[in-house]
Amino acid sequence: MTLIFVVCKFAKGSFTNERVFKIKRCDEDDYCGTTQFFYCYSNSEASLKPEDASTDKFLSGKLAAKLVCAKIDSDKVTIEVPDGERIIVSKSLVSNSNV
Repeated sequence: MTLIFVVCKFAKGSFTNERVFKIKRCDEDDYCGTTQFFYCYSNSEASLKPEDASTDKFLSGKLAAKLVCAKIDSDKVTIEVPDGERIIVSKSLVSNSNV
């Protein structure tokens, strides 16, 4: 699997190093999950610090994920997020990959 970044929003989680993330899925509601802060990046793909995204407000950024499947004639890809869930997102949300 290829490491990618996917556009999302972050807010603080229940624990110090935990962040809640929301990703826009294709044809469905947003997917919400939790992850450690070190999977969270800025929009310019720079690593976030523990104090970044440490409020209840959601901030824009990118999440490190894995590319599972990219269909050639489709604008959708299947990714695996850090909590292990596989979701389908638009290719336009994915960067740092050859999809």
